[in-house]
Amino acid sequence: GGGMRRMVVNCGGLGAVRWLVSSGVPRLHDAGLDLLSCVVEGDQGVAADCLSVLPQGSDTIMGFVRDRRPGTRLLACLAMARVASSAPSECSYGPSGGDLIAAATALVNLLGEPDDAVSIEAPLALSCLVGGRPSLAPPLCADLRVPARVSEHLSKPQVPPRMVARMLHLLAHLSVSTSTAQSVVDAGGVPLASSALGSASPPVRFAACTLITHLSRSVRNLRTCLRDTRLAAPLTSLLQDPASDTDGAAAGAICNLILDFSPAKTDLIEGGCLTGLARLAMDESRAETVRVNAVWALRNAAYVAQGGVKEKILSAVGG
Repeated sequence: GGGMRRMVVNCGGLGAVRWLVSSGVPRLHDAGLDLLSCVVEGDQGVAADCLSVLPQGSDTIMGFVRDRRPGTRLLACLAMARVASSAPSECSYGPSGGDLIAAATALVNLLGEPDDAVSIEAPLALSCLVGGRPSLAPPLCADLRVPARVSEHLSKPQVPPRMVARMLHLLAHLSVSTSTAQSVVDAGGVPLASSALGSASPPVRFAACTLITHLSRSVRNLRTCLRDTRLAAPLTSLLQDPASDTDGAAAGAICNLILDFSPAKTDLIEGGCLTGLARLAMDESRAETVRVNAVWALRNAAYVAQGGVKEKILSAVGG
């Protein structure tokens, strides 16, 4: 947490980062980059201080982004992502747009790295990079073709569930605008998510719900690619998912799909989703975000509803 990071900094952590990345020893470089990622995450002050103590600011990190060793490139890109999302915009030592594109390009290339220990972490680092700088999503989609490349990787046999979950989360992070979401759809994002809803892996099911949530923010998608994918039954089933947080993620996906102009609304209601949504909304042990998602989904279901939908909602909540 933030308190632990600040304690590390107060105990000389920034000096340790500088010494490690300047040591000339590869394994110490890696340790320094890893430590840098940990101490700057989410803390503007620490990020700015850390960049100021590096010999050449963010250029020091960029030197490792071009390293010949895949593991070092991965750690450097993750450090760049943490810095980009945490450092204040006015920081003179911060990364440039070109630096971030270079880091993104390196991470995209690492998606196909033979070393599984590296390739499985690359989607996470890319998600971190895009999450901190959403403006990177358009070039990642249009120029680097990330959605298509992710789809190609997921089409391979026996992809580890951890990799599948992280790649689905990456597609969700890329779907920040109508144009980038369309790139994800064009790359087959909807069938990938639909198939993943039935995965035996809870993190994969959660990631699939997250991707559907992001794609369903587009009215165009609701009326086109999301209407014929038979999402209603698996999402309704996931409202009873025993895995922690997956039911809440399913409620988040249903929240948009159950809007009045969505063709999926009828299937969801007839499939029994109202009962599951009501259960989540009234469960005081659940996180506030989960309950809010469920309440919004019920509200959207009730909006200009016909066929006794409001009565069904009242019955589900015990009214």
